[in-house]
Amino acid sequence: MRTRSIVTALSVALLIMGGCGKKKSEGSDEKKAGQSAAAKAAQSEAEDGLERLYKSAANYYAAPRVAASTGVKLPCQFPESNEWTPAGKACDGKDGKHEVETSQWATATWSSLNFQVNDNHYAAYRVVSSGTLNGATAVLEARVDPDCTGEYTVYRAEIAGDANATLAECAGPSDFKMGTAGGSDSPKSEAKAPAAEKAPGKATCENAVDHFKTLATAAPNFPKDLAAKMFSDAERTKMIEKCKTESKPAELECMMAAKTLNDITKCEGKK
Repeated sequence: MRTRSIVTALSVALLIMGGCGKKKSEGSDEKKAGQSAAAKAAQSEAEDGLERLYKSAANYYAAPRVAASTGVKLPCQFPESNEWTPAGKACDGKDGKHEVETSQWATATWSSLNFQVNDNHYAAYRVVSSGTLNGATAVLEARVDPDCTGEYTVYRAEIAGDANATLAECAGPSDFKMGTAGGSDSPKSEAKAPAAEKAPGKATCENAVDHFKTLATAAPNFPKDLAAKMFSDAERTKMIEKCKTESKPAELECMMAAKTLNDITKCEGKK
C-alpha cells in the first residue's frame, strides 16, 4: 500500500494546477509539462525502488543464516546500514539523472538485498538499520530532485522485525507502507529516521482540510473542476482519514497558519 501525507497530497494538487496566484515563469507550457513529467517519473521510480527494497529486506530478515567464521546461527536482522547510493547529485548527470555505475551497488548491503539500478535514474537510496529479532528495524529511503532545485523529496518505508521472533524462527514483515519526508532534505542536511509522534485527531484534520478548501475556493486560479473533485464529501472523508494516519502535527500546524495555497507547499516535512 503506498501512502503520502495529506500535506503532500495537497502540494501535489498545487503542482498539477501549476501554482495558484503565481506569475508564469519564463518558458513555454511544454517546459512546465516536461518538469511535471520528470517529477512524476521520479516519484514512480522511487516508489517502485522502495517496494523492491522492502520485499528484499523482509526476505533477508526471515531467511536463516549463520556466521561465516563460527557456523553459529545468527538472530534475524536486516542488512546493515548503507549511506546514499549514488552519493552524488543526479542533476550533475545527463538529463538530470544519475548515470549507471554498477560498481557502487557492490556493497554488502546492496548485494544482500539483491538491489541495483541498471538504467540512468533520478533516485538515490539509503538503508538505516539496527537491532535483531523483535527489536530489528530498518528505514528504507529514496530521494529525488527531478527539477534540480537543490532540495530533495525523500520517500520512506519503515520495516520492523517479527514481534514474536525467536532465535529458532522469525516471520518476515509483509505490509508495505510508504510515506514521504517532504522536500526539506538538502544535500547538506539529510533526512533522519523519524521519531514517533502523536497522531493528529479527527477534529484537527477536519479543520486542516476545511482550511485548505477555504483557501482553494478563494484563489481565482484554482480550477473549478479540481475543486469539485477534491472537496466532494467522499474525497473530503478520504483526506481526513489519510491525515489522521499519515500527517505530522507540525505539518498541520503550519498548514492552519497558511494564508495562501502556495504557503501550504512549505509545510511538507515540518517537524
